[in-house]
Amino acid sequence: MNGRRIAFASALVAILSAAPAASRAQELAMSPTARFVQSARERAASLTWYTDQALGSLATATRNAGRAIRHAGHRSIEVLSSVPLPIRRTSLATAEADQPKCEDGECQNDGAEVCEPEEPCCPEFWEHRTGLFGDFLYLSAREQDLPYATPVDGTISGATPLGPTQVLDPGYSPGFRVGGSVRLGPLSSIQGTYWYYRSTDTDFLSMPGGTGWVRSEVTHPSTLSVAADSLSANASYDIDFQMADVVYRHVIWGDCNYAINVAVGARYAHLDQQFHGDYSILGNTEVITDINFDGAGPRLGLDGEWLFDCGFLVYGNAFASFLAGEIRADYRQSNVFAGTQAQAGIVDDRIVPQLELELGIGWQNACGSLRIKAGYYLGAWYGVMTTPSFIEGVQANSLADLDETLVFDGMIIRGEVRF
Repeated sequence: MNGRRIAFASALVAILSAAPAASRAQELAMSPTARFVQSARERAASLTWYTDQALGSLATATRNAGRAIRHAGHRSIEVLSSVPLPIRRTSLATAEADQPKCEDGECQNDGAEVCEPEEPCCPEFWEHRTGLFGDFLYLSAREQDLPYATPVDGTISGATPLGPTQVLDPGYSPGFRVGGSVRLGPLSSIQGTYWYYRSTDTDFLSMPGGTGWVRSEVTHPSTLSVAADSLSANASYDIDFQMADVVYRHVIWGDCNYAINVAVGARYAHLDQQFHGDYSILGNTEVITDINFDGAGPRLGLDGEWLFDCGFLVYGNAFASFLAGEIRADYRQSNVFAGTQAQAGIVDDRIVPQLELELGIGWQNACGSLRIKAGYYLGAWYGVMTTPSFIEGVQANSLADLDETLVFDGMIIRGEVRF
């Protein structure tokens, strides 16, 4: 029995001793190229394992550092923005499954200090991005009523009115605003905007023969013309503007679900007001006024957004612009028989301040690449000349100190795409 055990052990030792020798013989039998390829494969597998371990540790450390930075204070976004976006995205992609997430723009932290976007590719809410937007404007010029004609019972100055004075009042009219942003970094961008708005009102008054006369409210009182005993009046009144803005925007306050930016830049603005009235009987008397302002200057303000559940948000902005420019105003009254009856004008250099406020609500998708907003806009032009005040000045033979405030307000609807 002992002899069998000894023989079995000897055979096992011989087999084990022969295995390394066979493996070594196999390696020696391989060509140099095959041995090189085999060695390269082993080294690549080892390098891949170590790289995975290193990236996992880096992602975890970056994620924890980002949370610590956010928790440290609101201005900490300046520090967080210095972390390259691919690393921040890697840290988000490797977050544990039980960490709080933001779904469809919704920030649900369930008592946690911070939360992360649902998709690893999503930038932070406060980060600036490149994008395009288009706005529908529906605005009205406030308190710009212009009386142009009154029905009366005779041609003398003391004739009795037969009805209400006809008034031109440009109401709500559509316009548009388009623009885009170019990202300079996580905290800043350049934004350009173009505005276009035009409002028009027209009216007609007729008094059939024998029922009365039409008295003009816009002709010069010292002129004698057939406008004093016209039978009909036809008038139009336009108020238009165009503006172009370029601003630099920078985050000054922000967190997971809100951001406040300061904006500094410049604006160019063109304001145009036109009136045209025709008064007819056997011939026509025509009154035309044209007021233009062109100016440019610095623009500054603040804008902010606050994100709520399901991607809904509120937004607001306030801006001030100071436009240095020139006002040109012209008045001309002419009659088909008498020719030019009255003519006046003024050219004046002015600083026109503008104050603007916009408040509204909106919605964005999960990563904020598609956004819709609707809000109320209020904008005031200070120190301009308006058509009603200009005509009153011409009739009083005094064009000095004609400073008025022109106010626009109404609704704005925006569609925006960000990349």
